[in-house]
Amino acid sequence: KIDDDTFCSVVQEFCAGFFVISTPESMEAMKEVCELMLSRFRNNPDFLSDLGSYHMTRKEYKKSLKYFDKVLKLKPDCYPAIKNSCMYAVQQKDLPYMVKYGSPAESASAQARLNALK
Repeated sequence: KIDDDTFCSVVQEFCAGFFVISTPESMEAMKEVCELMLSRFRNNPDFLSDLGSYHMTRKEYKKSLKYFDKVLKLKPDCYPAIKNSCMYAVQQKDLPYMVKYGSPAESASAQARLNALK
């Protein structure tokens, strides 16, 4: 019998393959698999992060941030969620988000800019 962690890891690798292919069809398939997995494993940070990435590629930033924020509450050191949150902050020039999730240098720089704007 396969345990839940192993099962999730195998399915996560399967989803990563869809993301690598990155066609509209593969991205939709990844989304469907992640949603199905989350119906059983509600707070799995990997599948939540994948859905955040899916929405990021569609420029649905509010939806993507909702997923990344949830991931980072569950797993504060989740590199993909941190990386994607920082990419959003840079692309959208969202200084408060950069303060929250940027590297120490990015965070300090964003905070200095926010302080100057006060």
